[in-house]
Amino acid sequence: MANVLNRLDLKIYSAIIGGAFPLFLVYYGWNRFFNNKYIESALYRLGLKYPLFEGIGERPIWIHALSVGETMAAVPLVRAIKARNPDLPMVFSTSTETGQETARKKLNKYITRFFYLPHDFPWALRRLILSLMPRIFITIETDAWPNLLHVLKEYNIPAFLVNGRISPGSFRRFSRFPRYSRFLFDSFDMCLMQSADDVDRFLKLGIGKNKVKNTGNLKFDMLPTISSAEKAMLAENLGIGISDKIWVSGSTHEGEEKIILDAFTRVISRIPELRLILVPRHPNRATHVKKLVVGKGLGCALRSVDRGFGNSEVLVVDTLGELAKLYSLADLAFIGGSLVPVGGHNPLEALAFGVPVILGPYMYNFREIEALLFKSNCAVKVSTVEDLTNVLMKLLGDSKLLRRMGDNARRVVEINRGTSKRVVELLVLYL
Repeated sequence: MANVLNRLDLKIYSAIIGGAFPLFLVYYGWNRFFNNKYIESALYRLGLKYPLFEGIGERPIWIHALSVGETMAAVPLVRAIKARNPDLPMVFSTSTETGQETARKKLNKYITRFFYLPHDFPWALRRLILSLMPRIFITIETDAWPNLLHVLKEYNIPAFLVNGRISPGSFRRFSRFPRYSRFLFDSFDMCLMQSADDVDRFLKLGIGKNKVKNTGNLKFDMLPTISSAEKAMLAENLGIGISDKIWVSGSTHEGEEKIILDAFTRVISRIPELRLILVPRHPNRATHVKKLVVGKGLGCALRSVDRGFGNSEVLVVDTLGELAKLYSLADLAFIGGSLVPVGGHNPLEALAFGVPVILGPYMYNFREIEALLFKSNCAVKVSTVEDLTNVLMKLLGDSKLLRRMGDNARRVVEINRGTSKRVVELLVLYL
């Protein structure tokens, strides 16, 4: 099977995306000047401005991540590569400004240059790659483009898909275009996938068996930790008592808080020591969420104003960057974005602290992880207020069951750690 797309196909694709350049220009121009978006990234994404790579030294390792989630997944890999090859320079690209901000914050001491990846315009990618001439190219999870991979092949630069995943929906879409799919993924020197299901889907797309491997999920290697002293101080700052039971509902979306609060009001009448820490996905919704809480006749504190619970039953967290450590205080956690069709959020941060999780029916962005958690008996699924109420009553009323599920949570995290080291061992011949 040829691992290059038919030249005519590639020319047609390039002509289409090149012909769309004026539309990209209008889109970015409009959003930049009228919506104050893409201020930093627009010219780079359009290939009208290029990063400078002078002074890097020897040929670097180039790692690319689409946005915030992929950037966070890349963190343990970057650390593992640097530990193995401390003298090799690394450069890091993203497609979004939020991803770029996260990368600069989390990886500044490891990375020599940060930059934005242009859209898949062949002239832009050729100029970028000729200027950079990386040792290898690594893309995290999903972001792969025909011209990008074609130009890398043209200059004999090995390309790797790391932490690769392909959802059932994406698999169905790729299956409709088998020649395109084979080119796109067979252009990689290796595809290192998150799970056996991802490997199976890639093989069904016709990707060479020798290229596809299951190395596990990097997200198991990027989990938070907290010292006993930090945890005690956080609990004290929040006004959490020794006898309090804590339910953390993290990354919640519109429509979920009402269900959560309905269940909470039913349960607190029977478990009065229960306290709810409610963390909206978007902090600017905190005022609205507080109104919902007060409307239920509950006392509500805001993290930015009141710091802790005080005499309230509910603490709404309107600050950034605290959710992971708040999970360390929880007896039980609900993972937001799963009771409404958002696709869920990462449950692993709660599990890392031995906290069982409650999931809604819409975890489609984390299907493999969800299946693993149910198999390991550290998660429960709910769909309605009644489901949620019953689960809260059952788990909070049975300390042995809660402890057993918490132990299962810790175990599943420990068993699945080590992906970054496995990936580096496979990449080492190319470094």
